[in-house]
Formats: sequence, structure tokens, C-alpha cells
Amino acid sequence: MTYRSEAHEQMPDHMKKFLFLISLAIIFTVSGCQKQALKCKIIYPVDGATISYKKDLVVKVEANDIKGTVKNVTFFCHPEEMHSIMFTPQIITEKPYSVTFPFPLPLGKLTIKAVATNDNGEQTEAIITVNVIVTSDGSKESPDFVTFSDGNWPVGWISYSWELEDKVGYSDNYSIRSANSVALVFTNKTIKTKSYVEFYTKGGTVNLLIDDVKAQAFSSEPAEHDWTKWIYFVDTGKHVFQWRAEGVYKYLDDVKFTAKP
Repeated sequence: MTYRSEAHEQMPDHMKKFLFLISLAIIFTVSGCQKQALKCKIIYPVDGATISYKKDLVVKVEANDIKGTVKNVTFFCHPEEMHSIMFTPQIITEKPYSVTFPFPLPLGKLTIKAVATNDNGEQTEAIITVNVIVTSDGSKESPDFVTFSDGNWPVGWISYSWELEDKVGYSDNYSIRSANSVALVFTNKTIKTKSYVEFYTKGGTVNLLIDDVKAQAFSSEPAEHDWTKWIYFVDTGKHVFQWRAEGVYKYLDDVKFTAKP
């Protein structure tokens, strides 16, 4: 037998419905709070921020768990239009949850993701997008002919374990040198007419990948001072060029894009 108070029996129907809806709201609110116990928010930079390619990118995250402990926060950062890994994911295990992705940054949109994990293995994530632009404080080499001659990275180039070398170069004293067991350097370029990409290497094999596919050389020939000249055919369209070296002390210099005659 269900017990109902006299006051409840005398209550108008619309009041009964109102109390029922309030009860449901309380239940859903409590349930929602339980599901959102682990929180993760990117507090810097803000979504849609404009970033200079010439500065390090500092990312800060707030993460907490009202029911447990945040075990770590993993940071990811990659260009929106590239599928290759540009920055190694970084795991931070203690507050403050902050990482720095180093200069130079690739031009265009960057996707930043932070994933918080608690001591129970539960995860939640936050994602933002920032825009990397060219600043007006100084000129850079033409993207059609890159010699690294000013001792700086050209606009839109990004490196993983390549270093600028100021004592070895093909046409001057500058080049870039692999500094790890695997070294990658990337750039975007839109080819308006069928073209060739030419460059010089020294010290061993440097592979060219175009859109993540290993390219086949059109020709190669010995050059001065133990350098080798390489020529590759490039079709029209927007491409990602990646130079990959296995092992240390491989050199790359004088990258040139020229239209096919």
C-alpha cells in the first residue's frame, strides 16, 4: 500500500508536476556533476588566438578531479593540414600543467589538444586552434630558394632534431645538420606549375618525402666538397615536403624550387 500525505492528495495537479520536474532536475544535476568530476581546460592561449611564428608557443592547462587525483596531462600540437607528427607529445605529471613548443612555428592553423588522465585511468580532453602568422619585424629568405644564409629558419619551416650549422654550407657557411637518430624538417608549398625541387646533401642519405610518400629522385650528381645535388619532379598543388635523415651529421642546403621548362 502506497502512503501519500493528505497535503499531497489535496495539492493541485500542476503543483505535483512542478515538484516532479524539480526532483528530476536535481537527479540529473547530481548525475552530471559525477560525470564531470575530471576537468581539463586550456587557459592559455585562448581559442582562435593569433601567434607569431618567431616566438615559442607556451600552453597552459588547468586540470582537476573532485573525486580523485589527476595523474598527468598530455599535450599535443600539430598543423591542421599536416598528418605527420610535428611536435612530440609531452606528458606533465605535476602542477603547473604547462609546456613550451619551440620556435619556429609552422604557418597556418595549429591544433592544440590537452588530455587529462586521473588515477582511475579516466580521461577528458580540451582542444583549441590558434593561427600562426608572419610578423613584420625582419625579412626571411624566399621560399623558392632556401640557403639558411642568415642563420635563421625560413618562414613556414619546422624542424625536429635538425640544427642550424654555421661552419658547413654548400654555397656559404650555413646549412642544417641532423642532430639525432631520426631528424625531420617540414615545409608547406603550393606548386602552381609543374616544377623541380633541387637541393644539396652531405654526410649520408637524406630522404625526401612529399605528402608522406618517399619521393624518387629525377637525377643526382656529385658536387663540390663532398656535396651531392638532388633533383625531384613535383606536380602542381599544395604539398608537404619532408626531409628525413637517419643518424647524426647529415647536412641539407640550398633548397630550390624551379618551374619545369
